[in-house]
Amino acid sequence: TRLERISFRGNQLYLLDASLSNAPAVRILDLSRNQLDGAAVGFLPVAAGPGTGPRQPLGECLGALEVLDLGSNRIAGLEELCAGLAECRQLRRLILADNAIACTAGLEALAGLEALDLSGDLLGHLGEAQRLARLPWLGELWLRDNPLCGGGRAGGRGPAADGKNEGGLGGRAGRDGGVRKRKSGGAVPTGAQAPTPRWRRLLRLGPLGLIRLGLIRLGPKKAREF
Repeated sequence: TRLERISFRGNQLYLLDASLSNAPAVRILDLSRNQLDGAAVGFLPVAAGPGTGPRQPLGECLGALEVLDLGSNRIAGLEELCAGLAECRQLRRLILADNAIACTAGLEALAGLEALDLSGDLLGHLGEAQRLARLPWLGELWLRDNPLCGGGRAGGRGPAADGKNEGGLGGRAGRDGGVRKRKSGGAVPTGAQAPTPRWRRLLRLGPLGLIRLGLIRLGPKKAREF
């Protein structure tokens, strides 16, 4: 199939099956508002149907994937998820808002990320945000409504995979779902110099530095766009 956009949004899914591997050209995949955990998304069964048989990394099946929306699921740990996505060399935008993520370990495997939404999660320490400085191309980061900035789950998601303006990165989404193309037009070139986003310099100022840039939100206040 030549499908480029697939949405399973709001279907109470708790597992994915092998049929997803029949759409290798998918660029935008919306799995938001389901019951998925990291392992269920990162690795797909090799054979159709339920069971505990062999599994394959999602990145091996969907090598063209650029935008993945996993907002409002049951994701807590990221290491299995990111291990399964490591082969998605085109992945630019990852939405993990409104889950139960307290640690960002594992995200360093997704070196090509340009936009990341972790708003409404359980990040309580600034060090979890500082770890993201290892991602060389990351230029847009959302951390609002996390304990590290004194916020709770105040509602209002960040970017949407369909590009609709729901706040956050969604306000800048284009026809391609918000993916910003690099001049190379492909995977990250070896030895390429990544730009230095402003948020990296503000990390050392702590949560107040991030608030100044509009990257996180306190209480019900509306987050500013980049």
